[in-house]
Amino acid sequence: MIRPAVTVLLLIVTVGCETSSSEPAETPDWSSLIQSANEALFHQGQVDRVGEFFTASYGGGGGQEAIREFVTDLRTAFPDLQVEVEILVQNGDRIAWVRRHRGTHEAAYRGVPATGRELTWRSMIVSRVEEGLIAEEWSVSNLDGALRAP
Repeated sequence: MIRPAVTVLLLIVTVGCETSSSEPAETPDWSSLIQSANEALFHQGQVDRVGEFFTASYGGGGGQEAIREFVTDLRTAFPDLQVEVEILVQNGDRIAWVRRHRGTHEAAYRGVPATGRELTWRSMIVSRVEEGLIAEEWSVSNLDGALRAP
């Protein structure tokens, strides 16, 4: 015979399981976060807004300051920088995307003196989002090749 206390406990556990096993919450579309970050940082140079897009511990090492430095350095070297973002795919907290850059190389960048040439390059990025902010990114870019091309 099941005692009343056990029956109540089973009922609570069952109700709790039914609630937690209902349809999973829909994952937010992170493409607007990516688009907004690129617009504010690269097009408008608003590095003071980094905290709106990236976690304080971004990347595990340099955090938000690393983003500020990267954007500032790139915009200094390419003051007319234009960036186009193409979202490829999102899966849960990760989003893969391509960033196409175009700008005139007017100041030294990564040890390469200004060339005065208009350069075009791409970066492929996978971003991981945590609590609505970009927490980590993995990227590859052909900027070095574009900088060193004759």
